[in-house]
Amino acid sequence: MKKTLMALAVLTIAQGAAAQTTAFPVVDTGQTTCYDATVAIPCPATGQSFSGQDAQFDGTQPSYSKSSDGLTVKDNVTGLTWQQSHYTG
Repeated sequence: MKKTLMALAVLTIAQGAAAQTTAFPVVDTGQTTCYDATVAIPCPATGQSFSGQDAQFDGTQPSYSKSSDGLTVKDNVTGLTWQQSHYTG
């Protein structure tokens, strides 16, 4: 009985995790080159070694706005805001 309940609990948790969706937008990285373990390669077809790389997928393009006072930058996709700094370190 304990094993059955444990298996049911694990299955329920796994199903809940699989059913979750992203609750926020993910901005595309702009990656356009595919790689093998060491060098750039032509992007492989589905099922070939090294397929499924970021360069093979298009996503939401980045978009930014500077505030009118120039002190902050807003990511128009995610809604995040950053303080703009000219510090070069």
